[in-house]
Amino acid sequence: MNRLADYSSRFLILKGGKVSLVISGLLLGSSLNGAVLTYTGDGAITSLTENSTLTISNATYNIPSGTANAAFSITNASTYSLDIINNGILNVTGLSTGINIYYAADDSSVTNNGTINLNSGGDGIYMSLKANDFIDNTANGNIFVNGSNGSYAISLVSNSLGGTVTNSGTITAKTNGELNHDAYSLFSFANTNAITVNNSGTMNGNIRLTKGVLNNTGTVSLPYNVNNSSGFIQTFKNSGTLEIGLLTNGSTTTYSQLYVGDIIFANNSTLKVNVLPASTNVSTLVGTTLNYVIAAADSITIDGVLNITDNSALLDFEYSLGTSGPAEFLNLTAVQAQSVGQTISGNNSNAQAAAGTLQTIVDNSASHSQMNGVLTAFNGLSTNAQVEKAVDSTTPQTTTSSFTASNQISNNVANIIVQRQNVN
Repeated sequence: MNRLADYSSRFLILKGGKVSLVISGLLLGSSLNGAVLTYTGDGAITSLTENSTLTISNATYNIPSGTANAAFSITNASTYSLDIINNGILNVTGLSTGINIYYAADDSSVTNNGTINLNSGGDGIYMSLKANDFIDNTANGNIFVNGSNGSYAISLVSNSLGGTVTNSGTITAKTNGELNHDAYSLFSFANTNAITVNNSGTMNGNIRLTKGVLNNTGTVSLPYNVNNSSGFIQTFKNSGTLEIGLLTNGSTTTYSQLYVGDIIFANNSTLKVNVLPASTNVSTLVGTTLNYVIAAADSITIDGVLNITDNSALLDFEYSLGTSGPAEFLNLTAVQAQSVGQTISGNNSNAQAAAGTLQTIVDNSASHSQMNGVLTAFNGLSTNAQVEKAVDSTTPQTTTSSFTASNQISNNVANIIVQRQNVN
């Protein structure tokens, strides 16, 4: 699905005045029975006034495919402001959009306190923002979209004129169940007025913010295959965690490459590497530099300490900065964080001995290709305790286990004797 051109023509343009729809869970029950609600009227609508609010009540609505494009759609309502508040669970299948506000007047909004599940691709929330408009996914809000050819959790029309997107909950966009470069937690190709995005929650998926600023105090997690042809953020101010994905098989490594106009890392903010579980031969990454993890057309600013973290107990990453003409970039180099033995507690002598052998194999992995699966598993463990448990599992069973088994057998025999005596 191509979003690099305006695609407003695919939405039904409705005529007339509107705008307060109150949808009652008592009238609707647990299913909409195939109906697609718009402001033109439906048996479930209890009131219709201008410049008011559509409230989706606290219930579950299963919305199947129908003749319209969206589950809830207000289009060509440029003379009226509209507020949509979702307190329920919207399970949308077979439609291209969950909630659509197209060409609404200034001071319009969408607030999600519930859940929007869109399982056929398309847009969770699609809106043309104006200066005083906003989308708010609250702390209880969850937006999940999944498709086979691109999906967009929040998508802003290219003629949007400012406005604010706030996320305190969770926004996730996937393709075929995986984070992918064509699945966007936020997509905005608006280039006239800047969009402001404030994230204190979690945004999983690619991001395109052609004009505007992303203020992150939460977590932004990017797909492993994002690059300059799919993702871009004009200004990124990170006080939280920016997570990049990495997938490797030892010979080919693909990782997130975020392109920005400029990026500012606040003191004690975090850049995290997420080595995907599907990766193999991870130990071969040691000494490898991941180039252009971040590339900025203008500047990369680090105000104080930038924490570099990852999900491996044995691997670490170190960052370096560089320039190429007017552009600046940040690279990451993989290093060995600690030896296998350093993860083992001092009172576990059996595991210490096994760890020494395993570390020799790690240091000479090229000569022990048959052990790549084992080494990959170790590099994927995130804590010392997990590594110690895994190493311990490679050691022979101790005599303690034999005594435990013997005691269990003795206890069972004793119980049988007691039961027979009671019968007699």
